[in-house]
Amino acid sequence: MDQTAQEVSRIKLQQALATLEHLPPMPEILIRLLQVLEDPDSTVDQVAEVVSTDAALSLSLIRLVNSASFGLIRRLTDIREAVQFVGTNETKNLAIAVAVKTGLIGRMPSCHAFDRFKLWRHFVGTALGAHALACRLRHPAFRSAFTAGLLHDIGLVVLDRVFPHDLQFIVSELERKTVTLEEAEQHIIGFSHGEVGVWLGEQWDIPRTLLAPMLHHERPWEGRRDAGLCALVAIADWLAMSSDPFYKSAYRPPLDPKVFEAAGTTEDILVALRTDLAREMDRMATLLELT
Repeated sequence: MDQTAQEVSRIKLQQALATLEHLPPMPEILIRLLQVLEDPDSTVDQVAEVVSTDAALSLSLIRLVNSASFGLIRRLTDIREAVQFVGTNETKNLAIAVAVKTGLIGRMPSCHAFDRFKLWRHFVGTALGAHALACRLRHPAFRSAFTAGLLHDIGLVVLDRVFPHDLQFIVSELERKTVTLEEAEQHIIGFSHGEVGVWLGEQWDIPRTLLAPMLHHERPWEGRRDAGLCALVAIADWLAMSSDPFYKSAYRPPLDPKVFEAAGTTEDILVALRTDLAREMDRMATLLELT
């Protein structure tokens, strides 16, 4: 696509997004929870107080802590105890997942080109995979890995609503199994779902660190200072898609060795990570409606 065509595509994107209505704002519960969790002096009581204001999140947290995976002898019903037992980081991850599921995925009209259920499974699979990989590698970005994985393809949800017909052509292009999703997007509409995701992230005032994986999870080494986090998401994205693809016919080339280098690991990690991902998907299946 030449420079003139690219400029036309950018204008087309800006005009469409400018007129997009009924896009839900970033859920208030998520804003408040992130503010508390980003404060190094925050306490369990403060986290519990915020969680208690949201019925859906409270229920999900209680269900999680009482699930078989934790093996508690007695059933917990107190939010403070649940937050203390699960931990603030997992509470944050759960809150983000619930907020995205109910606040964005759940409020969008039925997807035209994609099965919403499979799309959600891919979001969660990538999030769980990125978090598992970050923990296994003791990566500095482990606190952000789940959120980055969950949001990396969020632009697809908006793209499906704004350009449903173009997206159908993109899916048809993928069925030829010769191009990646990003290549098909650039060929047909001139921009990627990653760029749309960054736009949404900016509207939601999402930290810039989390925007980088949206744009660079195909080529994480281009993420510069956030290349490590981008690489974690890239590996998890590839593994989640190869294990449980919602793009049934998508062309998925092998991961570039530079991806593993950016993450600080090697391709050998995939064997252990596949096991980690299967275990975590099973653990969260009922809670996050993955089955």
